[in-house]
Amino acid sequence: MPLSDHEQRLLDQIEQALYAEDPKWANTVRISDPRSHYKRRLVKASIGFVLGIVLLMVGVVINNIPLGVGGFVVMLAACLWGLSSWKRMNGFGEAGPAARPGQPGKAVRRGGSRQSFMERMEERWRRRHDEH
Repeated sequence: MPLSDHEQRLLDQIEQALYAEDPKWANTVRISDPRSHYKRRLVKASIGFVLGIVLLMVGVVINNIPLGVGGFVVMLAACLWGLSSWKRMNGFGEAGPAARPGQPGKAVRRGGSRQSFMERMEERWRRRHDEH
């Protein structure tokens, strides 16, 4: 649903006020491609993974079990964070439906067939309606 003229003007005023208040932050937020945000998160997750390996190795070498376990936990957390960023960057974590080519009226999620309960029920209803 598009914004009304009044809502669009209000949004523009808020945006200009934010830019005037903190231009550095506004420049960071202005990036139009959200994948760049997830790329930065992937780089940070990679650094965290390397840090976890270093902590794990240092813990093994100096025979400090809590440090080794901490390194493993850091590695695991960095892997999970990086994987979630990679999925979102490539569109696997998006919930927006996209129309399937050749089948008008049917929607499929990008990156997978996992749908919510209501989406499955709506799809069944449409199929039942189309069959009769």
